[in-house]
Amino acid sequence: MNPDKTCIVGLIALTLGACNNGGLLSLRLTDAPPDTDNMASAIVTLAAAEAHFAGGHVDWPDGHAKDDDKGGWVRVTGAPKPYDLLRLQNGLTELVGELVLPVGKITQIRLFIDETGTNAVTLKNGMVCPLDLSGVDKTGIKIIHPFKALPIKDGRTLEVVLDFDLKESVDMAAPCVYRLKPVIKIKTVKE
Repeated sequence: MNPDKTCIVGLIALTLGACNNGGLLSLRLTDAPPDTDNMASAIVTLAAAEAHFAGGHVDWPDGHAKDDDKGGWVRVTGAPKPYDLLRLQNGLTELVGELVLPVGKITQIRLFIDETGTNAVTLKNGMVCPLDLSGVDKTGIKIIHPFKALPIKDGRTLEVVLDFDLKESVDMAAPCVYRLKPVIKIKTVKE
């Protein structure tokens, strides 16, 4: 695939509180090569990506501040955004979101599908087949990974690449009937 055709994503950076020390959490998305001979595109719209943060002082978006290790969920993304998973292969990634956090750790990551957004497979013959989202967990898609805490270090970027495995996530039940049961794993972590 020609890298020039890769979508350029704007950078979303949110700063939580007035932190003197902290680092950047950067979430990116990719896909392992599936059997897609008949597909021209496979678009999934993410409503949100969230990370569970523990440690340090955080002014949470709902207005309350905390100084404890229990932490809470923080939103890493802005507005809902569609991703063509077929374009995210062979090492190509696309930014999901970035968030400045104080020193601490990420203990979980989850994604939410935007049910009102574009979620469809387009076949090479031009036929558009909506994805059946009935198999998607409404409480968020948990990342499949023997999850260990990922450190947010002072002055450093923690880049996490999530593999949205199209081959494992989309089942063709009949012609132009595709069901989405997301299988998402952590592919790489760079500190």
